[in-house]
Amino acid sequence: MTPIAIGICQALDLPAKSRAASGVMITAFFAVTNPAFSYLTGGSHIIMASGLVAKVAGETISWSQYAYYNWLIFTLWSFISLAIVLLMLKPEKEIQAKELINQRYKELGPVTVDEKKVAGLMGVILIALVTDKIHNVDAAWIFMTIAAICFLPKIDLMNNEKLGKVKLGMIFFITGTMAIGSAAVASGAGSWLAKTLFPYLTGSELYTILAVWFFGVMMNFVLTPLAAAASFTVPIAEMAISSGINPVPIVYALLQGLDQYLFPYEYALLMFIYGFGYISLKNMIKVLAIRIILSAVFLALIAYPYWKFVGLFN
Repeated sequence: MTPIAIGICQALDLPAKSRAASGVMITAFFAVTNPAFSYLTGGSHIIMASGLVAKVAGETISWSQYAYYNWLIFTLWSFISLAIVLLMLKPEKEIQAKELINQRYKELGPVTVDEKKVAGLMGVILIALVTDKIHNVDAAWIFMTIAAICFLPKIDLMNNEKLGKVKLGMIFFITGTMAIGSAAVASGAGSWLAKTLFPYLTGSELYTILAVWFFGVMMNFVLTPLAAAASFTVPIAEMAISSGINPVPIVYALLQGLDQYLFPYEYALLMFIYGFGYISLKNMIKVLAIRIILSAVFLALIAYPYWKFVGLFN
C-alpha cells in the first residue's frame, strides 16, 4: 500500500507533508490496519491472541466464528476512520484524479497468467476459511497447503530463488514474540498479573471493555502491539473469567486498544509509512487523536451492543 500511496502523491504533485499528501498516506495505513480486525487472519497478533484466549476459555475460535463476531462492525470502523481523514485533512485545493488514475490503470496492461493463478488460489483460501466449521481444518494448515501448491509444476508461482528472498529474521522475531504468551501461562505469571489488575479493570461488562481498551492504549506507549498482546492476553482473559465475563470480547477490546496510536514509534507499520517523509506529524497526531476518542465511542455504542446481540455476553 505504501508504494501505491507514494505513487499517487507523486502523480498528483502533492507536496510532501501537505494535508493532501498526509491524507493519502494515512489512508494507506488505515487500509492495512483497520480491516485486519474483521478477520482472524488479519494480523499475527489477532491469531496469537485468539489462540491464547481459546486455551484459557477452553473454546476454539474458528475463522468463520471470528468473522461473525467482528466483520460487520470493523468494516464500519474502517469507514469511520476514513471519514476522520476526509474531515480533518481536506486538501488545500481540489484534486482531479479520476482521469490520471484511469490512464495509469490502462498502462498496467492485461491480467497475466500468474496473476490469474494467484487470484484462483486466493479464492480457494477464502472458500476454505469460510467453510472451516464444516471441514474443521485449521486456518494455519490451509495457508501452508496453499503455499506448498505454489511450488508445484504448472503452478510455478514460487521457487528456491524466490524463497531465498524471504526475510526469515522477521519470522523468527514474530515467533519469539508470540512465545511470550505461552511462557506467561507456563510460569504462572499470567495468573499473578490477573490478580494485580483485577481491582482496576473489572466491573460491569461495559466498564470492563472500556477499562481493558484504555489499558491497551496505554500499553502501546511502552510495548509493540504484538508484544503487548502476547504479554497481556492471558491475564486479561483470566481476569474476565474470574469476574464471570466471557473473555473473548474482552480480548477483542484489548486488541482494539492496542490498535490506537499517537506517535510513529508505537507501531512498526506506522513508523514505516511515516518514514518516507510525506506525512506531517501535526496532521497525523490530529487524525490519530480523534480516532482514539472515537474508538472508545465505537466500542461503547456499536461493538458492545453487537457482541451482546450475537451472544458473546449473557
